[in-house]
Amino acid sequence: MAKNFLYDRIIDYLSITAKNMFLAIGLLADPNDLAGLIGNLKYITNLEDQNDIFQEALQELIKLKIILIEDDFFKVYSPEIYKYMGYYYQSKSVDYDGNITNRYNSIADRKDLDTELALLIAADASRLVSTEAEVENKYRYLINRDKTSKQTKLKAIFNFASYLSLNGQSEKTLKLFYDYYPMFRRNLEYISSYSKYLWAEGSLDNRHLAISIIKDFFETKPILNQNEYLELLGTLVIYMSILAVNSKDNLKDRLTWGEIDQEEFKSESSNIRKIFNELFHKQGKNLYHKIKDINLMDLSPSCRHFVINGLMHYLNISIRLNKWDAGLDVCNKIIRDLPESQIKPFVKKKEDIEYLKSPRKKAYSKNIETDLGVKIKEALANKGDQRTD
Repeated sequence: MAKNFLYDRIIDYLSITAKNMFLAIGLLADPNDLAGLIGNLKYITNLEDQNDIFQEALQELIKLKIILIEDDFFKVYSPEIYKYMGYYYQSKSVDYDGNITNRYNSIADRKDLDTELALLIAADASRLVSTEAEVENKYRYLINRDKTSKQTKLKAIFNFASYLSLNGQSEKTLKLFYDYYPMFRRNLEYISSYSKYLWAEGSLDNRHLAISIIKDFFETKPILNQNEYLELLGTLVIYMSILAVNSKDNLKDRLTWGEIDQEEFKSESSNIRKIFNELFHKQGKNLYHKIKDINLMDLSPSCRHFVINGLMHYLNISIRLNKWDAGLDVCNKIIRDLPESQIKPFVKKKEDIEYLKSPRKKAYSKNIETDLGVKIKEALANKGDQRTD
């Protein structure tokens, strides 16, 4: 009874903020070592952005030897005090902030971790048992929280986007990336992921947007390593080429079906040709010049995949524009660098270009007659002459 009276006096002596902190510490402290993270204490008392108030309440508890501080951790002074924390929590007064319990529950499963990691794990875990709205609330709260690091915000966005995409929510997935684009428009991971989701959605508008955000990203002059730069540049060449070629093919179909006349066809063809020329002279040529003096096998597998695909599209654009030498340069580079098992498409392209480059020579060689052919021809002619006689 005497001890209860003593602790009652101590609790009465504390400010309301310190009282709430006292009970919050009882929730967070590990029963084995009586310790917990100060960052999590700030979070569940909702004082992350009010450090002065937090420190004042903390000092009240330290002066009364309720807790002590060791680096980033608090530690309850004794097992007895820890036991009374639990007792007072069960009989908490009207001054208690009920949101402390709610915030504690959001990190309770991993209260040994930093707050943002505990919140991320809780959000990830909720995908299996919670409604979509509840999952979104957890992720959005973490992303919008000022104290969450950019890296954890990115991880939360990517994890939530994956959840939405797997559930067929492509519109919500794109809305998620759109919402946070201003914050991450200079971040390579974000731009790569956002552009891939836009492209995969499939609509013409979103595919144009995928190209636009990659171009805008390059305009910011990002600092990237070789593999990062080449992979994104290869992606841009692929996307631009596919859209340009599809536009040209669709235009031909519209002409065939009488949807447009020759004048409209010529006008739109001219616009598409401008895109071909931009792709050839800028993005495609840049990709080739960036890799011409390095061995493609030295690139990371992912980067090499996008570079080779990008070069194939650049090669096809070169053929469309009759830029034979540029096409041959690409073929020779890939044939030289890649294993024999991977070069067959480029060997065929090289043969096609060489034929297109000198069609008269090829046509002449195709018409050369064999000795047997000449003899048969002469025999038929002689036979005809004999009949005439």
